[in-house]
Amino acid sequence: MRRVFKSLRSRLITLILIAMLPMLAIAWFIGMELYHHAVDDVYRESKLLVQGISLEQEKHILTARQLLTGLSTSPAMIERQPGFCSFFQELLTQQKIYANAGMTDIDGNVICSAVPKTHPVSFSDRVWYREVRKGDGVVVGDYHHGVMMNVPVVIVAKPILGKGGEHLAYLFVSVDLSWFNRRTLGDQLPKDAELYFYNNKRVILHSEPAADRWRGRSVDTAIREIGTPDSETGVVEAYGGDGVLRLFSYARLEGSAAEDNAVIAVGIPADAALARTRRIGGMVVLVILGVFGVMLLFAWVGTGRLVIAPVRQLIHQANAHAAGDLSRRSGMAQDSELGRLGHALDKMAVNLEKNRDELAQHIRALNEHAIVSAADTAGNIIYANDKFCEISQYAREEVIGENHRLLNSGFHPPEFFNALWETISQGKIWHGNIRNRRKDGSCYWVASTIVPFLDRQGLPERYFSIRTDITHALTIDAALQKSEERFRLLAENALDVISLHDPDGRYTYISPSCQRALDYAPSDLIGHDGYELIHPNDIETVREKLHQPALLGEQAQCDYVRVRCRNGTYIWMDISAVPTRDESGHIVSIQVSARDVTARKQVEDELRLHDRAIAASGSGIVIFRRDDLRIVYANAAYSHMVGLPEPDMPGQTWPVFVQPASDADGWKLLAEAVDSGDERHAAVEATSHQGLQVWCDVFISPVRTEVGGVTHYVAAISDITQHVVMEQALLRAKEAAEQASHAKSKFLSHVSHELRTPLNSIVGFAQLLESDPQVPLNEEQQDSVDRILHAGWMLRDLINDVLDLSRIESGRLELKPVDADMFDLVSECLQMIAAQAAEKGLEIVNLTGECSRRTMRIDVKRFKQVLLNLVSNAVKYNRENGRVTVLCHRLNDDVMQITVSDTGIGIPLEKRGELFQYFSRLGAEDSSIPGVGVGLALCRHLVELMGGRINVESVPEEGSSFTVELPVVCHLPETETETDFDGKESERHGHA
Repeated sequence: MRRVFKSLRSRLITLILIAMLPMLAIAWFIGMELYHHAVDDVYRESKLLVQGISLEQEKHILTARQLLTGLSTSPAMIERQPGFCSFFQELLTQQKIYANAGMTDIDGNVICSAVPKTHPVSFSDRVWYREVRKGDGVVVGDYHHGVMMNVPVVIVAKPILGKGGEHLAYLFVSVDLSWFNRRTLGDQLPKDAELYFYNNKRVILHSEPAADRWRGRSVDTAIREIGTPDSETGVVEAYGGDGVLRLFSYARLEGSAAEDNAVIAVGIPADAALARTRRIGGMVVLVILGVFGVMLLFAWVGTGRLVIAPVRQLIHQANAHAAGDLSRRSGMAQDSELGRLGHALDKMAVNLEKNRDELAQHIRALNEHAIVSAADTAGNIIYANDKFCEISQYAREEVIGENHRLLNSGFHPPEFFNALWETISQGKIWHGNIRNRRKDGSCYWVASTIVPFLDRQGLPERYFSIRTDITHALTIDAALQKSEERFRLLAENALDVISLHDPDGRYTYISPSCQRALDYAPSDLIGHDGYELIHPNDIETVREKLHQPALLGEQAQCDYVRVRCRNGTYIWMDISAVPTRDESGHIVSIQVSARDVTARKQVEDELRLHDRAIAASGSGIVIFRRDDLRIVYANAAYSHMVGLPEPDMPGQTWPVFVQPASDADGWKLLAEAVDSGDERHAAVEATSHQGLQVWCDVFISPVRTEVGGVTHYVAAISDITQHVVMEQALLRAKEAAEQASHAKSKFLSHVSHELRTPLNSIVGFAQLLESDPQVPLNEEQQDSVDRILHAGWMLRDLINDVLDLSRIESGRLELKPVDADMFDLVSECLQMIAAQAAEKGLEIVNLTGECSRRTMRIDVKRFKQVLLNLVSNAVKYNRENGRVTVLCHRLNDDVMQITVSDTGIGIPLEKRGELFQYFSRLGAEDSSIPGVGVGLALCRHLVELMGGRINVESVPEEGSSFTVELPVVCHLPETETETDFDGKESERHGHA
């Protein structure tokens, strides 16, 4: 089969067949169009049939409407006169189209019916009944099986109205739908066609033929679709109730009150519908097959005479050319494609003859210049030209059949030849230099190119080697390489950037040190203008001091030129330029040497800046010789201190001041340091030459030589007269403050003891009155005693807080850290304040579970004092039915955080600066909230004493949050427990 399709004739015929495929497509398209026409015919026939049935049905319904309209106004019906039911029986005998007629009451129960009823019947669940109750007109119900007769019907109904428009009863007529059949439809229903009438639930109401067989069954059991409905008409192929393949068309029957009207399906046998289509399609297929046969016959005969014969002639000519006979010609005219192909073969033969002659000449020229040899795949020489024999000193017959190892000098390692053979064995060309050995034992170098000749499978069958003697060239290259290596080492290791420029200033060479100095590779700058790297402000200086003198033949030098690096920064360089001349004395280039002096420039600038700073310094700076104490430099500040003009200072003897006897010891210490060569710092008093008393802070430092000797001293002198005066004033103020603080502490201690006796008496007697069981207090007396106790405890807490503040300020308050469980401490404090919170209806939220079993080393008494103060404030300043939240969180291994939050009035931003001040209540002085404003100030001092801090966040009208951060371990020495004025350990708010 493959051989058949390789022939030219078979391929041409195949192309013809492919060209005829559009005809097959056209035939297929015609067939599909005929099929669609047949489908359209079926659709039109069924549409006309359904329209006829629908019109006839509308007539029946219209007749029923008119009948009911007349009956609804009949007095016999309205008054239900005797015998009114017989009218419906007479109507049924006269109008065969009606299946039933009658009347129902307003509840849907049948009063009378033309069809006798065997049991009570109600229509209250029917669509027509629900519709007729809504209005006064005639309504049409849905399609369904009659209740009282087994036929498909649609009910037309109308209410009977009373004088006031009320519904008295409902008249109904059941229109029989089984009236349409093959007898009544006649020619409208095609021969052998099937007709199915079904409702929106797909239940068959009537069919033709076999109405009794399919009535009440699903339409899907009678019509079994096997294809896809037509997208435009909906016609689909399906098997009918008799098992015959048909084309079914669907249409809805109008005139129903249901949401979905009934559907009529008409099925026409497929054989009858598609008979004409199949007949025309068969004729078209026969015509196309006949045309195909005639065209294939003509193609087979025509290609044999017009194509195959000339092609065979060209094949014979090509075979002759392949055998070496280039003189054979086709002799064909050029008036066709094959003729032009034959002419192309003739022209190719002429060109091949020409190329063969040129190739022979090229080989002759190659043999005259190059060393040529050929070897088989084993490396044995099968050809060698005269040059090969001449340089190797072997005769041709001595090398033919010998392996190339005959020339191996032993210079190259085995890996060298292994790589060579691996390359050419893969069919690749190898280039390289090889050192070979002559017959007399001397060696020579050749540049060799080995080209493998491949067979049709792509495998090497021989190797062709072309060599050039490079022995002399390698000797010259070696000498040149040594020279270049020496120059390269000098250029790469020189600190200076050496470059050559043409007379216009463009780089022609630049040393590798440019990479180190400027981060430019030499290749980046070759050909560029040298001025591109010069700072714009220095270009004119370089032009005038370097470029122009060099063009005049002079050597030039330019200090401190800014040169740009690759990253855009500039460095300072010293640049020198020397012109280079040719043999005739003309300047051909300029040699430039540039050295990075950025560090030197920075040092000079810093020294210059230091000189200016020392001269302008407010402190006195003096440099004097060690041997004779003569001043060599003094700045203006020192000259002002001693009261002499600055120009008169050099040559003066250090320290120039008039030294008072009262401070001789300080000056003596400085003199001893100079004698011993040490540094010394001292504060001394002196008198200036203008008679002013001056206090000086003096620091002297030796200036040492490389061997460690001291030649000079540098002295830095600051005028501290005002500082000394201020210290003396502060000392006096401190002494006065300490005396006042001592007097205050003594006063507070005395006052507290003086208040203790009457306060204890008041509280004690109040408690006796409260607890006396023999004389119980009435309500008014109990309230008075509660007020006395409450005021007494508040006064006691106030006295204790004031005493604590006094101890803190005097530094006499000591802490006693012990190990304590944080959760237990917080719970104990919240329990103390619970009663006070309950009075205001506050919710206390304890979120300290994270601190459970967390031990801290703190002063328990002072911690409870801080926490009770914060929680008490959160209760006092909270709103009714608010919330107080206490949160414990361990920030890290060293710090514990306790936060007390409330939902109270908050703190205005402008008053937060007064928050921790003594006796500041932030505007609550006039309110009914008790307090004097020392609690938060005391809290801050206690927290800071324990090594922590306290912060606050507040939003007015939303609440405040106080956060205390304390170290887990309070590193304080244990001291004796402090006692309050009544000799017991103080627990704040214990009776609040």
